Amino acid sequence: MSHSPTATAPAGGTKLPPLTPGPYRARLTVVALIATLGGLLFGYDTSVINGAQSFMVRPDQLNLTDFGLGIAVSSLLFASAVGALTGGRISDRIGRKTAITFMASMFIVGVVIVVTAVNLPMLAFGRVILGLAVGSASVVVPVYLAELAPYEIRGSLAGRNEMMIVTGQLLAIIMNAIIGNVWGSEYRGCGAPCSRWRPSRPFSCCWG
Repeated sequence: MSHSPTATAPAGGTKLPPLTPGPYRARLTVVALIATLGGLLFGYDTSVINGAQSFMVRPDQLNLTDFGLGIAVSSLLFASAVGALTGGRISDRIGRKTAITFMASMFIVGVVIVVTAVNLPMLAFGRVILGLAVGSASVVVPVYLAELAPYEIRGSLAGRNEMMIVTGQLLAIIMNAIIGNVWGSEYRGCGAPCSRWRPSRPFSCCWG
């Protein structure tokens, strides 16, 4: 089997051609941005629950006990560990792009369930789905970027996923602060407006 002299770089052989500006590089940037939204949602989904805890325990909301609140918070983290353990193996079988598309669908389904949750089992089930999605994304997305990128920018491109994770955490804190300050008085007065802690969750659908 013949190989192009510029397509491979065996030890002591011909080097790969240098990366030059062009349509390919611009397209690579767009693809990387879309793929790293998985990292953004990893940070967002693991942090956004902090702003909702004090409202989920209210009698006029989900009325969670301390034990139930612990389940609601930890269900995503446990599921993300399972997703991280299984995501790589699944993506090896069905392909990186197919796996990322499937994870995006899981994000949408999980967010819909969480936003419409009326009790603890429904909330925990939605967060388990989100956890499986973010855990898988944390494994599949960096590998996909590393396989996609030319060797000159492979490290910086794959590292963008880590930057997006902490950006997602920051956005979650900002979202919680906005909702808490804008509608804080309505929260303290309870009633229907108390359910406005839920709008911070649909942001997780953006990867879909």
